[in-house]
Amino acid sequence: MGANAVTSVPVYAAGEILTAANLNITNSGIPVFATTVTRDAAFGGANEKTLAEGQYAYIEATNTTQYYDGSAWQPVGTTPGLVYVTGATFTAQTTVGMAAGVFTSTYKNYVVLLDVTSGGSGDSEVTFRVNNAGAARTAANYYAARTRVNSGGTVTTTGYNATTSAGLIVGAGTTGDGVSINVYDPTNASSYTSWSGHGGFQGFSTFGGMYNVQEANDGLTFIFAASSTGFYRVYGYSES
Repeated sequence: MGANAVTSVPVYAAGEILTAANLNITNSGIPVFATTVTRDAAFGGANEKTLAEGQYAYIEATNTTQYYDGSAWQPVGTTPGLVYVTGATFTAQTTVGMAAGVFTSTYKNYVVLLDVTSGGSGDSEVTFRVNNAGAARTAANYYAARTRVNSGGTVTTTGYNATTSAGLIVGAGTTGDGVSINVYDPTNASSYTSWSGHGGFQGFSTFGGMYNVQEANDGLTFIFAASSTGFYRVYGYSES
């Protein structure tokens, strides 16, 4: 624990003699805790404050400030929106898989941003698979569609009917392209993981689909037709 971390938030009785240690806690501003576990243990016990709406806390493990809204701890300074989860870079790869546990029950829905900065050609395709416990699902259970408008205005629609991966974009080029993928309720074991998104290079693609198995999935694996370099970022949609 850091120098300011505490393990209790005391309540003082009438006539009690305050020590220097007592005053250091009282005057330290927002109570500082090593983890959410020590935070929770510091309220409601003998000679401790009762946790109530409006209480603040700082958590060393995540470097975050929180407030209690009467029923749960909430982050300070955020509103419903995107919360960064993880990301990675890759160099000269044809397959890039996320680690296990990227998607969790913390968020119902996620957005994944993929940027291919170099390596493909004008007709290179990027597809993807969902991951279960960190391993890509390779069975022919992908049902999806993609519509692409190239830079010349030609429209091409591609269907994926019981295929082993689903299409994102065509046109991963040497100067980069980007894709945004919304992934819906992937960790719900009673539903089908579904997605929608858009992106492209020298044209525009929009796509959507589902993995036709009811199971909890925890990430994605990208498949590049040509060896590619780039990065991805994963964000969760906050609901409070």
